[in-house]
Amino acid sequence: MIDPSGEDPRPGKHEGYRGGEAAEVGGLSGDQPLIKRASVGRNLAQMASSQLVTWTLATIAALIIPRYLGPTNLGRISLAWSLWGIAAVFTMLGTSTYLQLAIAKRQTHGLGLVAPILAIRTGLFVLASLGLGGYLLVTNADGSFAWVMVLAGLAALFTLWHDVFRMAFMGLETMATVAVLTMAAGVGGLVATVAVLALGYGVFGVLWVAAAVAAFTLVGFVWSFRKVSRVDWSLWRTDLRSIITGSIPFMIVGLALATYRQVDVIVIAEVAGERDLGWYSAADTLFGSLLFPTTVIVATVFPTMGRLHAEDPEGLRDLVKKMFSLLFLVAVPIGAGVAAVGPSFAPMLFGEDFTETGTLLSIFGPLTILTFGTTLLGSVAVAMERQRFVAAILFGAALVTIPLDIVLVPWAADRFDNGAIGGALAFVVTECLQFGIMLSAIAPYLVTRSWLWTAARVVGAGVIMFAAVWPIREMFVLVPAAVGAIVYIVMVGLLRLLDDYQRETLRNLVAKIRPKH
Repeated sequence: MIDPSGEDPRPGKHEGYRGGEAAEVGGLSGDQPLIKRASVGRNLAQMASSQLVTWTLATIAALIIPRYLGPTNLGRISLAWSLWGIAAVFTMLGTSTYLQLAIAKRQTHGLGLVAPILAIRTGLFVLASLGLGGYLLVTNADGSFAWVMVLAGLAALFTLWHDVFRMAFMGLETMATVAVLTMAAGVGGLVATVAVLALGYGVFGVLWVAAAVAAFTLVGFVWSFRKVSRVDWSLWRTDLRSIITGSIPFMIVGLALATYRQVDVIVIAEVAGERDLGWYSAADTLFGSLLFPTTVIVATVFPTMGRLHAEDPEGLRDLVKKMFSLLFLVAVPIGAGVAAVGPSFAPMLFGEDFTETGTLLSIFGPLTILTFGTTLLGSVAVAMERQRFVAAILFGAALVTIPLDIVLVPWAADRFDNGAIGGALAFVVTECLQFGIMLSAIAPYLVTRSWLWTAARVVGAGVIMFAAVWPIREMFVLVPAAVGAIVYIVMVGLLRLLDDYQRETLRNLVAKIRPKH
């Protein structure tokens, strides 16, 4: 799964940047930073410590919600989020990464784009709402699902707005504000979600909480942004055309990604039904939570990659090598652990109704390793201005997924009484294809004899960890998790798998998490 979290914007002229004369965002002179950029290590430590907390909270929520809602209601929510996720591709128009890199390369100029991007997104949201309303009419959706869509849309609107400010802080390469607000939203969201479910508010309670948390996050980002800059509405019309023109290539990448990610959901819903979709959604949610290390790392380094592509190509290659090795070291134990405990993990957490989710987790486990790689490589490609290549890969994967789903989902439904297995297998095939193509075309320099020797030792450590966890896989989940972590850490030490950069990053993370006295 490629997660293109960046692009190299080329907007038109803007008069609001420091120095008094217009300039392209891609330029490297004339605009001095308003805020000092934090180091990559510091940003990683801040984002990782925050995401570790929010990931834990989100995982707890992912365990609680299916148990309360059941497969059918979970499937309804998943379908609503999928539809709004596709709509978000058009409403965001590729402006998230456009703004992020604009600010990373030329801070004052980029910050001046916040107002017009907010205006663009609001207008497109209105159009998207009308389109989804038409979809509900054509499909004869019942009134209950229509209200599910309305509440999901409210949350989507607030998210659409606060994402603009989030991208601004990411572009400034200072992650403290993003980390704090993300953590606060995670804590508040979990507490409120548990409360409404305990009170019996069900699907609608969960969606109201999602909207409230998104609104809270928006207020927090707006308040924090006031300390950095102001939203200047006086010239908001000036850059509309250039922003739209410059963002469209990145919207195409986003459309390709959304199509690829949602094809399985739609086909499973149509062919196998909401029950199987609920099993798939529960597994996919847990799978997504496992990707938090790559999400943190890629989101943190993306603005730096975009800047280095223009200023220091060799520095970019060096950074990609470090991140690739770090992600591989993290991905192997996660994939091995999920493969071992997945079948017993799901029914233990969700209840016996979700036994089939465990089968899907055993498939998603090894897939985690590939997904870490495709996420990083896709972002590197976009940072290198190869958006068309990324879009072609994603659309190609989506086209391959459709016939695979059409064949595999009904086959799995007939053979295993779980059509979601077919969707998971299709996902494996397309991720393998993406990883091979991206690696050979974008970063062939990653595969060296030295790295292959290191990779072989990392995989060996993962195999030993799997062997240690397998006999105790049906015990309470914390037991195999602790045993696996200890075994893997010991093997990493014995095999000398950490390089100097990874040791320094680990020390920074520990220092950030450790309580201060």
